[in-house]
Amino acid sequence: MVDRDTVDYRDTSSFDDSSLQDVQTIKSAILHKQYGKDVRSALAQLPDSLIKLFGDTGGNSNAEVEEARGGFETLGLHEQAQNAGIDKVTVEVQDARTNSSSQTYPTLKERMDNQENDLNNSINNKLSQISAVPETFANLAALQSKYPTGKTGIFVTADTGHKYIWANNAWTDSGIYQAVGVADRSVKYEAVDYINFESIKDNYINDSKIQSWNTENQALVSNHLINFRGEQNKDTGFMVHATMRAPLKNNETLYLNFDYVTDRVGDSDKNLSSVYLMDDSGQFLNKKVINLAALAETGNSTHVQIKLNNAMYGINIPTTFNILFASQSDYNLTINALTLNKSNYTGDFGSGLTTLNTDKFKNHQVDLTKYAKWNIINDKVVSLSNGSLMFQRTSNDGDSGVSFDVESDVSGDIYVTTNIICENYAVWLMDTTNKLIVSLTSHNVLKKFGDITVHKITSEQLKLYALTNNTVRILVSVHGRNTLVINEVSVSNQAGVGENSDSMNRLVENDGYRAQNYIGQQTENISTLTNAGYAGLMYGGYKRTSNIDGVIKEISAYVPSDGTYKFTVANLDQYGLIVNKTDFTLKLVAGLNRLDVETSDIQIKENQMLLMDLSTAGVFTPDTNGIFESTILQDASHTVNQDGHGGNQLFDADKIVPFSYSVVDKTSSSKISDISKEVDSLNDDLSEIVPLKNRLLVSAPNGIRYKLVVDNSGTLSTVSVVPSKVLIIGNSLTLEKGNIGMAASDGNHDYYQIVKNYILSANSSATITDRTSFAVWEMAENTANRDALFIERIKPLLASDTDMVIVQLGDNVNTDARHATFAGDVDKLIKNIRSVSPKATIIWVGAWFISYPTLMQEIEVSVEKNGGLLADITEHSNDTSYQSYIGATRTGLDGVSFQVASQGEASHPGDTGHKYIAEEIIRNFDF
Repeated sequence: MVDRDTVDYRDTSSFDDSSLQDVQTIKSAILHKQYGKDVRSALAQLPDSLIKLFGDTGGNSNAEVEEARGGFETLGLHEQAQNAGIDKVTVEVQDARTNSSSQTYPTLKERMDNQENDLNNSINNKLSQISAVPETFANLAALQSKYPTGKTGIFVTADTGHKYIWANNAWTDSGIYQAVGVADRSVKYEAVDYINFESIKDNYINDSKIQSWNTENQALVSNHLINFRGEQNKDTGFMVHATMRAPLKNNETLYLNFDYVTDRVGDSDKNLSSVYLMDDSGQFLNKKVINLAALAETGNSTHVQIKLNNAMYGINIPTTFNILFASQSDYNLTINALTLNKSNYTGDFGSGLTTLNTDKFKNHQVDLTKYAKWNIINDKVVSLSNGSLMFQRTSNDGDSGVSFDVESDVSGDIYVTTNIICENYAVWLMDTTNKLIVSLTSHNVLKKFGDITVHKITSEQLKLYALTNNTVRILVSVHGRNTLVINEVSVSNQAGVGENSDSMNRLVENDGYRAQNYIGQQTENISTLTNAGYAGLMYGGYKRTSNIDGVIKEISAYVPSDGTYKFTVANLDQYGLIVNKTDFTLKLVAGLNRLDVETSDIQIKENQMLLMDLSTAGVFTPDTNGIFESTILQDASHTVNQDGHGGNQLFDADKIVPFSYSVVDKTSSSKISDISKEVDSLNDDLSEIVPLKNRLLVSAPNGIRYKLVVDNSGTLSTVSVVPSKVLIIGNSLTLEKGNIGMAASDGNHDYYQIVKNYILSANSSATITDRTSFAVWEMAENTANRDALFIERIKPLLASDTDMVIVQLGDNVNTDARHATFAGDVDKLIKNIRSVSPKATIIWVGAWFISYPTLMQEIEVSVEKNGGLLADITEHSNDTSYQSYIGATRTGLDGVSFQVASQGEASHPGDTGHKYIAEEIIRNFDF
């Protein structure tokens, strides 16, 4: 028995019998080779190897025998071990050729090949039994009923959406089957009964998707509270992923809101963090390093709001991107309540639901037909078909109005809510003797949105006013001549309006869901820029104009000191000159101002722009972030004097102007108010109409009509209503490039040619002078210069028998100096024309561009004073359908074509506009 050595037949490699091996190698082969042929080969070499060993050792038999024993005590033991190993290998190989079914194969290889084929066939057979489409059952019980002993495949139960497989002689739940979508009405209450409304927010940000930036430090998130620690002397941070359903539209704004606090306070480095926009790959969005906000060190929770708009930074915000919070040092930055949305609402859904709890809501709505008159004499009060009440006040002085008695619980605070459309009104609290107690408009306004105003009166005030019964008297008064429309009045013990659904609609209309343009570069970080110290600076603004016909919603401005600053809403003409402007002022404090000016009703038409007088505020030199909104400036050195147009022009600039603004569409009530004003204006115009504008016409026996005219001496004479000699003078609307009116398509479609054709159709022998440019007259700055221009340019074109003069002037009166003597000079020009052509019918055409609100009134007064006629063309001057457009082709009288190349040129009348001007002129003809 061999027990002093280990026999291990696991070596499957072949024995090398190509050469004589040494005794030790032969020994190892005998003990470890798996296959008998290798063991036999080793034994066959053993005698020769021993003989060689004797020879090599010089006949030292002891050494040779010792090596041959191979660790055994005797050669016999060694041989016995070898024979046992050979027998064991032989038995194992024979056993391996027989399978579990007692089938013996001639060789081991044949058995293994056959077993591989059986395995492949079995797998293919199982796969053929499995369907790619799972079989479905109503529930697990239905599955168990049909296949109680199991079946190969995947089976899905409809009640849970889980898949089942047969394993270990039982149906086993293997989890939810897929997760592609949810069928209509398939979600049961069990799946949503755990939802907490307090956790639902209007938010495009997922703070569970936070990625480290330039560091291995991880931001920790717990209950939407994000904490991150930076590294010393290194820019590090974290990115939060944002996903929107669709790309941001040009008229949409995203609001990024969050609160933050730092654990470092009082350090020399005040701005420890910055916020940036990044793409999905972690690079700066559009390769622009845009610092949205600098986060200063603070130990108190500080709120930050950032507006994002495609136009603000010269980028298009994609549907997916990252917000990077970057730190500059080793301190903790904690971010809380992080939201990104279009509504600017930072609360959760649960908070919003609490405002809808009306269990204790007692709202007393006024019946507007039950009113009492107050100080009313000749004023009208009319109940409208929609339930509103209209009050028309005719007196220019004093106050009058209507009052209402409302029952309400006065034991606590009360809220008086009104929906009133009027420019100058007040809401008063009265006692039952009609004694005025307090103006709610002046002292108790809690909230105002659009035309809806909520006034709060506390229980302490009610006691002070001795209002202890449950009747509250509300007075709505009007000052001066005005029209007031009351849509709703209610008194309640909670803030609210009569019909909840109706009120909600009004709130939505007036609270951020209207079309909006944001124009300008953000001003939050402008204090870090360098003032350019620009000398001779005048107006400045942004090259981009509004595409909304609306009102200015918000103005943000950075100024160096407290004071009153001037702004203007205007157009630019083809030479970059300011036209059609409306000025207003704002009181600003030193530093950054953000003002909501919607209630000021600063109207801005489509294609108009807002400009700011920067002579005091200055402009700034861009930093590495550059300019993302193209700016324009006006200074003392950039002037133009061409084709009768002169002044300080606005030009493209490489500076940052210190303001931005937003424009919103008007509310429905505001639009209705505008219509009401137009109707009132039309009524005033109609009341002043006198047949034929005081022109006395007589007909001769042959049917020709004549106009009676009288000169300064009182001499009466007649003039044919159909002119024979006509002079037409004007500015660029009359004569410009190509010798046609700007911006008509050709010489057959400007107002001059249309009017000329009309006159010639009535009198083919009439003489009409070539169109004449007299824009230099309206751009002169004093009476003496204008008189001299008349004598030099116009008087030579007039004659005593000139019987019609058409004057198209006023558009270029766009500076204070030009406007200073304008009213008197209009009067003087008409008198000068009459001094040469006393029988002429004078028709003044104006104005397409109006820079001063009193301009048309000044023209009208002077024209009517001197017996002239007015063709008012202001109605459609701001209507883009009456204007030209950039890229429009024009052809001059010489046949040369060119294109409209600037917005200033495009704002002039196109063919439709010129046709409209011609019609307004012809309206004054009596033929």
